[in-house]
Formats: sequence, structure tokens, C-alpha cells
Amino acid sequence: MRSPISYSIPSLSTLARLVLSLMVVVTLGFPVLASAQFSDQDQLHGAASESYGDSETTGSLTAIIGSIINVLLSILGLILLLLVIYAGFLWMTAGGNSDQVDKAKKFIVNGVIGLIITLTAYAISNFVVDTLQTANLAS
Repeated sequence: MRSPISYSIPSLSTLARLVLSLMVVVTLGFPVLASAQFSDQDQLHGAASESYGDSETTGSLTAIIGSIINVLLSILGLILLLLVIYAGFLWMTAGGNSDQVDKAKKFIVNGVIGLIITLTAYAISNFVVDTLQTANLAS
């Protein structure tokens, strides 16, 4: 009679290291692949001016303030997204511990509320900055 085949389940630390390594490779690798399509500096400049506008509007005070607000809101949104992911990890590793599940639920609710507020602020700031820029261009 054959003995049953035993499978080893990787420890949590090994699995966490694997996921973290994969996230680092993807985060660092994708921008390199995306930038490989621009071999000429003029093409890169043309794509940037299409995306961010001409140099006449990018140097204005409203554009600079709008860019700073957008960067800060983007960073805040990323932090809140990571909070929701962390809460999901807490929930999945709770192992029946109701205190940890309740903590994870609170993190998820607070993270989603924060994301909604951040996205709303992002939309409002984009609308205000665009309106101010078109008013500056018209005058």
C-alpha cells in the first residue's frame, strides 16, 4: 500500500515574501516597459504636451497649484487603497478571531469612506483648476 502524498503549505512569511517580491517586480518593471515605446525625445515631448497641455498653461500659478493638489490627493488615495488592502489581509488572516475581523471591517469602512472623499475632492479640484485656467486664457 502506498503512503498518501503529503503537500507542504508554505508558511505565511514565505507567502508574504513571494507576494511582496512580485509587487516590487511589477511596480518597478511596468514603467520600464511602458517607456520603451518612446525612443525619440521629440515623441516623448509631444506625448507630454498632449497629456499636460502646452507650456503657456503649465507655467501659470493655477496649473502649479492644481498639480500640487492632484499629487497630494493621489498620494492620499494610494495610502487609503493600501489601508483597504491591509484590512482585507487582516480579515483573511483572522482565523476566526472576531476582534480582528471587527478591526478589519472598521478599516475597510473607513478606507472606503476616505477614498470616496478623496475622489470627490479630486473631481472638485480638477473642475475648479480647469475653470480658472480657461478664465485666465480667455482674458
